Amino acid sequence: MKLNVSQSTISAYEVGDRTPDLEMLISMANIFHVALDYLVGLSDIRQPMQESNLKAEEIDVLSLYRSLSMMKQVRLRSYLEGLSFE
Repeated sequence: MKLNVSQSTISAYEVGDRTPDLEMLISMANIFHVALDYLVGLSDIRQPMQESNLKAEEIDVLSLYRSLSMMKQVRLRSYLEGLSFE
């Protein structure tokens, strides 16, 4: 097994009798290719977007989007959805 623990240990994790330590959680996240937050139930996002995968223009647009008010973000998303139907 990739985690180097027994099946009974895995079963104990699954039923909540034992809690994996941080090192084990990190190993699990790496094996399953998910974010640690996702693994422990703090996020619904399996793998967060990594800035290193974005082009400079995409980072600029994201920064601008985040600087907008909530109402303007909603309007922008609606506009972008409209563009996708053209």
